[in-house]
Amino acid sequence: MSVKLFGHGISQPTRFVSWVCALGNQKYTFIQTDPTKEQTKTLDFIAMNPSQTIPVYQETDTNGEM
Repeated sequence: MSVKLFGHGISQPTRFVSWVCALGNQKYTFIQTDPTKEQTKTLDFIAMNPSQTIPVYQETDTNGEM
């Protein structure tokens, strides 16, 4: 399973999810997503999270399916 965390380092909710992953020894790929640069308003991001907020925690199985 592959895990991606979309967020911004200054975001407290993003840091919280990151801490939970660390406590659970969950490896993840961090994708820097800056809402001030409208990176949460792209069609790809909206497809993941229609509310256009961070963080987004995304799990993908080995077949590439969510």
